Amino acid sequence: MNVLLPADLEQYVESLVRTGKYPASSDVIAEALRQHKVARPAVQIVMTPELERALDEAMEEKTEPLTTDLRRIQGSR
Repeated sequence: MNVLLPADLEQYVESLVRTGKYPASSDVIAEALRQHKVARPAVQIVMTPELERALDEAMEEKTEPLTTDLRRIQGSR
């Protein structure tokens, strides 16, 4: 597999290898993907009907719902 990275990320990967933190660039990418795999499910939002309704109402009123209200709705499911 070949991976194309923007220049700044390529330089970052190379610096990690050069400083000895990783033996090869493939190890840097593999570690980053492992961390991404673990972290991704943690940041997904579960859209419940109650949460969707609260967001819709706030959009109609052109006001922002309070974070505490959204948490309360999310926690009551």
